[in-house]
Amino acid sequence: MVPYLARIESDPGFLPSALASNMLQWANLQEIPVAWAANTPSTRISQRFLPLHSTLARMMACAHLKETKFASSSEKEDFDRLVARLPFIAEWDNVRYYDAFAANHQKDVTEQMWICQKYGATVSIKIPEGKLDLHLVASHELTEVVEERLVYCSICFPNEAKNTTLLQSQSERWIEEETFTSFPPAVRLEEWKRLQEFLNLESFSLTVALVFRLLSAPVAFWHLDNWRKKKSEGEEGQLARLSFEARPTILWLQDEFAHVTQEGSDDWHGLGTCSLNDIGTLHALEAFLSP
Repeated sequence: MVPYLARIESDPGFLPSALASNMLQWANLQEIPVAWAANTPSTRISQRFLPLHSTLARMMACAHLKETKFASSSEKEDFDRLVARLPFIAEWDNVRYYDAFAANHQKDVTEQMWICQKYGATVSIKIPEGKLDLHLVASHELTEVVEERLVYCSICFPNEAKNTTLLQSQSERWIEEETFTSFPPAVRLEEWKRLQEFLNLESFSLTVALVFRLLSAPVAFWHLDNWRKKKSEGEEGQLARLSFEARPTILWLQDEFAHVTQEGSDDWHGLGTCSLNDIGTLHALEAFLSP
């Protein structure tokens, strides 16, 4: 991705290209079509939707996978062989962002309140037995009293008609609290083991690391945690982040997938380390792609 980003900075003619434009829109969540729905005399609901081009999703995922390091070099060889084949056997589809917020009009005051943010992705991998379809949905939802975060990862195995849950996790907090309370995640270890066999990987941890980065890499540009209504004087009606857990979204998802490796293996570092997920690198990338 480095040469690609360098072109954005050095080649003015490259910026208007479809992929460069989509990357900047995705990084900044700009120029998203807006549709109004559920209107009442005092409230309007704004909905925004933005897809990411499959080429960019593949580029991001492969860049993260190639930079991922593991403690065991022997395990890494199998992993690297599979990663090298991914551009030829994997397809990214329906990678998208969605959010909604409400605008409440009371006399001369307009108050905006974020309702939800959702990220979703599908990756299909061709294997000799058929096709593996991996799905991820991650969401933040906010009511007047509770903020809730959900992660749902599932798979459709070859020649099967329905999805099977791999991971489902939930955490929530009351509005006045600074930290989330996490509920025990639902991890289907038998289905992860089955996926491991289909991918022909010796290590359970490598299987989880692969799925995490295949599905989560496109959010590396984002710092989306905890959007709330601004309350300070003169800022009424604007959306803003609170300081609680102000960190890149991919690190939140990394924690969620770490639950799987903790339940399925003794390796607490099973997702590996990736230089592209270093907090300094993520902040630098966000600053580089910001307006």
